[in-house]
Amino acid sequence: MSLNKKLLKKALIIGGAVAALAVGIAIAALAGRASPSGGIFMAEPEYAVGYTGLQLYDDAHFTWAQAMVQVTNTGRGNLLLAPGVFYFTDSQSGAAVFRRDEIQAYPPILAPGETGYYYFHEIVFDLNAASDFELEYEIDVARPDSRGPQVTAAFGEITETEHGIGIAGEISNTTNRALSSVSTAVVLYDHDDTPLAIVRSTIQDDIEPGETRAFVVGLWGLPPGVNAEKIERYIGKVTGVEVLENA
Repeated sequence: MSLNKKLLKKALIIGGAVAALAVGIAIAALAGRASPSGGIFMAEPEYAVGYTGLQLYDDAHFTWAQAMVQVTNTGRGNLLLAPGVFYFTDSQSGAAVFRRDEIQAYPPILAPGETGYYYFHEIVFDLNAASDFELEYEIDVARPDSRGPQVTAAFGEITETEHGIGIAGEISNTTNRALSSVSTAVVLYDHDDTPLAIVRSTIQDDIEPGETRAFVVGLWGLPPGVNAEKIERYIGKVTGVEVLENA
């Protein structure tokens, strides 16, 4: 039995008074669903799983694993990609030989039509890179309460930095709150539009409303064969914002 199960959450709003019932039916007509009691069933999260990939490789006396699962929001509302679970299974026996919980998605909230990735890239122990494994996963998709504070990010071209190649950009705090940190992620694609890797960066600096901060996403520590020549394009996004306390 496959471990690939998608856990969906559904919200139920119960109508009360006659006026509320009428409003509920009207809204339900627009949304396409209503309960027999007059309440409104919010539409279940709609999404599609696309590309999935797993590779193990040896580098600097360690075995590394890179795994990703692509999720696209195919519905009309925002989606929350809660932390998931990755399993590596033996291709012959189907037995799970590795499990990692709390796999993060980038970005964690998807607008309609937006694509995100559950991503894992770490050193793994007691696994042979020459062995044949398959990726199984559990993902949890739900409706978010809100998108949280919104900031804008501008990403430049791939360029040389003092540490190697990287992508320079700027973060603008377009909120009315001071921020203590902003996290970004960049998805790299090859000439066939296949995702190659995800690189991340966090600005640990206070950013006042209306202020802008420069940052660099370093393109180092990539899997073998992923270099500037192989990268055809990339998509950069803000993946997390922390509001400065007492601000």
